[in-house]
Amino acid sequence: MPGLYISLIAIGFSIIACIALNILDKYYENRDIKYGYKLVTSEADKMVLKDVCKFRVDYWCLCIICGALYSCIIVFVQFSGDYFKRMFSLKADDSTYSY
Repeated sequence: MPGLYISLIAIGFSIIACIALNILDKYYENRDIKYGYKLVTSEADKMVLKDVCKFRVDYWCLCIICGALYSCIIVFVQFSGDYFKRMFSLKADDSTYSY
């Protein structure tokens, strides 16, 4: 279960970081407009949430593969210590990765 909690903490941190970066981006964009800096953007540069649905299948397959691989690594790290202790007669400190 510790792997699950670590993953949830990482997800929560990522969400908070995304929100903070979005707020900072809007702040600096408004500040630049206030001081007269001209932002050169076109309508094609703007991100629309509907564009996510237009991503190719390759992208979604890559996302699924990365998520599955990460999940497997978390589970392996969690259970490999006991396996290495039994299989190779290692001490507890030698059989796990210390964080």
